[in-house]
Amino acid sequence: MDKFLTGRKRTLDDSEASTNAQADVLPKVKSRKYSQEYLNFGFTITEVNDEERPLCVICSKILAADSMKTNKLKRHLETLYREYVNKPREFFEFKLKSYEKQKSCFKKALSVNEIALLASYKVSYKIARCTKPHTIGEQLPAAIEIVQIMFGDNFAKQLQSIPLSNDTVACRICDIAEDVQHQLFEKLRDKLFSIQLDEATDSNKNAHLIAYV
Repeated sequence: MDKFLTGRKRTLDDSEASTNAQADVLPKVKSRKYSQEYLNFGFTITEVNDEERPLCVICSKILAADSMKTNKLKRHLETLYREYVNKPREFFEFKLKSYEKQKSCFKKALSVNEIALLASYKVSYKIARCTKPHTIGEQLPAAIEIVQIMFGDNFAKQLQSIPLSNDTVACRICDIAEDVQHQLFEKLRDKLFSIQLDEATDSNKNAHLIAYV
């Protein structure tokens, strides 16, 4: 039995060594580099997961990395955009500038939306801390009037893009509460922590247990 196991192990080791040797022998796939000549066929370059890929400046489609070849890029242009086959390089340079401008505007709009989202969470947090109605953000737009008086209408319009409806504020407060709960659970998972207990009464003189971690 021991001989059988030893022989079987030796066979498996030999097979694994052979597989590794074959893997070492296999040629590595050579990644192609972008050439400025590819713009003549309507293609610029972009990166996806740290990999260079061709991008069509007409339809913004990103092709596979192995498509970084003249014949494949030319085939894409001739198949989908025959009317642009004989266009000069200046035409595709104009398309490239239009694409980059559109991309820049999209990033700027996305950045503004992210700032408005952060402001929405900040205001919702203040509303929850002050135990005010969720509708106060829209019913009392004091910040908009202050900014309008001090900086003008353009800046005031930017504040109007902050979502502060009743349902939105309620959702923001729920998200903040879940995040606080998650942070508390993470702290409780630590090996060493302390708990402090205390008693507090509300306006109706009802006792409540308070725990500090």
